[in-house]
Amino acid sequence: MNTYTHLYKKCRLCPRFCEVDRTAGERGYCGQSSDMRAAFAGIHRGEEPPVSMVAAPFTGSGTIFFTGCTLRCSYCQNRQISQKNIGEVISIHDFIEICFALEQKGAANINLVSGTQFIPSIREGIETARARGLTIPVVWNTSSFESGEGLQALLPVVDVFLADIKTLSSAHSREFCGSGSYPEESVKAVKIMVKEKRLKFGRSNSLVSGTIIRHLVIPGEMESTEKVLQWLGSGIFPLAGVLLSILVQFVGSDDAQRITESEYEEILSMLDKYGIEDGYIQELDDTDYTDWMPDFTHANPFPASFSDPVWHFKTGFISCN
Repeated sequence: MNTYTHLYKKCRLCPRFCEVDRTAGERGYCGQSSDMRAAFAGIHRGEEPPVSMVAAPFTGSGTIFFTGCTLRCSYCQNRQISQKNIGEVISIHDFIEICFALEQKGAANINLVSGTQFIPSIREGIETARARGLTIPVVWNTSSFESGEGLQALLPVVDVFLADIKTLSSAHSREFCGSGSYPEESVKAVKIMVKEKRLKFGRSNSLVSGTIIRHLVIPGEMESTEKVLQWLGSGIFPLAGVLLSILVQFVGSDDAQRITESEYEEILSMLDKYGIEDGYIQELDDTDYTDWMPDFTHANPFPASFSDPVWHFKTGFISCN
């Protein structure tokens, strides 16, 4: 019996507060019961540098991609699993074995991607894995759409937050994310994350504690991006307490819809305007970001250059010597 099963019985893990009994098979907005489901686990080298650390002794970030999501972002790169329900049920024992397999393959961390809907199972699994000898940090890779109750259940087992701030515009979030409350709820969640986890680096300059706030820039939505950067530069966080990551890898339904050079220069000017210096920004080049779109029906959903599969929902564990 999962110690935290009661959190599924009247589900309030995200701000939608569906309050359905997921242990009885009822499903809320995320579309999931209390059975934890995942699609893929592997060594990933496409995250921010201190997370996807590839310097010895590490080989990359140990990612686990979960099925379902508490949002329905129209531009989601992982929509096969977030919205189309690809994946299979895994037990807590399976989850623990996946964590150990990733550590054995040289993962710098266990990187849990969009797992909000399974917080009770993840909490149980990480606690048990650590009791059995798991030593690497746990990264919570999130849209930041957790409730306070969900975060409190999660905080004891997470070391690093890789947290989105998608937008601070209610209209924008209704249009793109399926929730007009996303701005206020994500701000509340990120404030808790930053307060609880201070920046700390370990071997090979890998991040072992702290928060990286991500913002994906959407072409033509510079006003939305400026609201986010203005908020981040307002002194709401200690200057040494958080890192910012600006992403420009937007993939829309129209292949021509991508960040322009002038928009990129505008972003750089905003960073200077609001005094934001600590963090990362993707370079703007001729990269075809559609090549980065994962296909979770494949044993390795990502380009082989930055992903080594360890487990897949169709095949189970994969040898990747």
